[in-house]
This record gives sequence, structure tokens and C-alpha cells, in this order.
Amino acid sequence: MSSDGVSLSEKRSPESALGGFVMDMDGDRIAELLVKNPANGKVYVFNGRDGTLKLAFTGPKTHPFTQVALGGVDKNGFGDVFVAGTDSKIHRFEYGTRPFQ
Repeated sequence: MSSDGVSLSEKRSPESALGGFVMDMDGDRIAELLVKNPANGKVYVFNGRDGTLKLAFTGPKTHPFTQVALGGVDKNGFGDVFVAGTDSKIHRFEYGTRPFQ
């Protein structure tokens, strides 16, 4: 339940989204929720506490059913998002960097 009394299951992505992935991306001990739009590859990061949109970014062009993978591979305290593109490459985006890349 969020602070406004609305369950997080009632929050909506700004666009169509497929899949849901949970990980603490910023080291605050509260897991964020990540979803991906299957049509345009846009990834949304929602606050795990109240469901507000924290960040959105567009990854590479992907197959509609391609999902993201999450991990903290460089051990810097921030999560990493991996997306397989139609260019046959795996793209890594590091949370907490500006621009998110």
C-alpha cells in the first residue's frame, strides 16, 4: 500500500508494458520495479515504495518479447540493466549515471 492508500498493483505505466522485474537499483534497500514496452523498447523504473515513475529510458530496438535482465555486475551499489537488441548486441545501462547509459 502506498502513502496515498492506493495499492501499487493499481499504478499504471505511461505506455503498454510487458513483464515486471524487481531489484534495488539505487542501493536504498527498497526494490524498484522495471517494465519494458514491447513496441518501442522503452524501459520504465518505478519506485518500489509508492509506485511513482523514477526514470524512463529507451534502449535498443528489440524483438517485442525480449525482456531485460538485471544485476549489479560492477559492484558499485547501482543496478545494471541489460537488453538484447536486434543488432545482435547486449546493451548495458547503469542506473545512477547521467545520462543513463
